[in-house]
Amino acid sequence: GFTRAIDEAHDYSQMKERVMEQLKHTFKPEFMNRIDEIIVFQNLNEQELKEIVDLLLLDLKERVKENGYDMEISPAARELILKEGYDPAFGARPLKRAIQKLVEDSISEEILKKNLLPGDRILVDAEEGHIIAQKASKK
Repeated sequence: GFTRAIDEAHDYSQMKERVMEQLKHTFKPEFMNRIDEIIVFQNLNEQELKEIVDLLLLDLKERVKENGYDMEISPAARELILKEGYDPAFGARPLKRAIQKLVEDSISEEILKKNLLPGDRILVDAEEGHIIAQKASKK
């Protein structure tokens, strides 16, 4: 609750101090004086990363729909994308590339093989550490 927010604020303050000290040691004062403001970002938590993955997948789902397909993503596929696409050093930036590499490439391969045709519903799932795209069974 409330103490967690205080702890997070304290952790952020300490992190910002360390970053500022490192900047002072790395860059000359002349350069530092030219910078108007320095913003230190906190690391994303798991929930925030999941929300970012969901937004990126929603965008992909809309693009897939524009091409005549419907798409469903399994929870296992979401987890694999999150695992493969998150990098503590770069935050959420690699998630978009992971979706392109893992999901879009898999869907494209199945379309090129004619395993998926316009009007099909695509199920994107994870099996044995790989993303697979396949025609979903009719409901």
